Amino acid sequence: MVQGGDEGDGSGADGGSTSQGATSNLGATTSRAGRSAMGGRPAVGGTSTGGRVGVAGTTSAGGAVSVAGTSAIGGACACPAIACAPGYKVVPNPDGCCYHCESICNNVMCPAFACGPGSHLEVPSGQCCATCIADSCELQLKSYQMFRQQLVDKYSSFPCMIDADCSLYYEKNECAIGCGFVVPTTQFANLDSNLQSYAQANCSPSCPQQVPPCLPRPAPVCLQGRCQ
Repeated sequence: MVQGGDEGDGSGADGGSTSQGATSNLGATTSRAGRSAMGGRPAVGGTSTGGRVGVAGTTSAGGAVSVAGTSAIGGACACPAIACAPGYKVVPNPDGCCYHCESICNNVMCPAFACGPGSHLEVPSGQCCATCIADSCELQLKSYQMFRQQLVDKYSSFPCMIDADCSLYYEKNECAIGCGFVVPTTQFANLDSNLQSYAQANCSPSCPQQVPPCLPRPAPVCLQGRCQ
């Protein structure tokens, strides 16, 4: 019987070990598997982290394409400051980068006309077409004297043979009254006609004529084939 008790001890102790086996409660460490809650890390790595796609949505900030579009604005265009002269305007270049000056008178048709005596054609600043501008009397006389000298140089180059081939020409027209100068007789009429025509077209009758004091001149002579 005692031995049977021993059996009981063995069995009871062993059965008590079943209470140790209650360490199967330790198996409740399966609750540690509740780490699956921690393994809720998928939730961490999950969509919230994947929500970085929303960060990558910086590709929308990569609407920096529009910023890069600024390269289209400032892009390859390093444009110098430009200032156009009167009568010109600033116009974009054909490639859309920078600017250039272009006449405001492109494709403008101007009427053709002539000015009366004492005036000349001139294009006013900022305008496209010429208009008649009154000459000053001083400018009229200066222009006439330049024209007269050109004619004198031209006609004086004609040769002479004898003194009778030379004459004194006394100018008297709307531009000037002169004291006389030597020209070849053969060119006398040509010189007079040209000076009269110029004076009628370019000198105003309202400008006062200044008669210079004229000294007596000796008769012209032909010297070495030129009138003097």
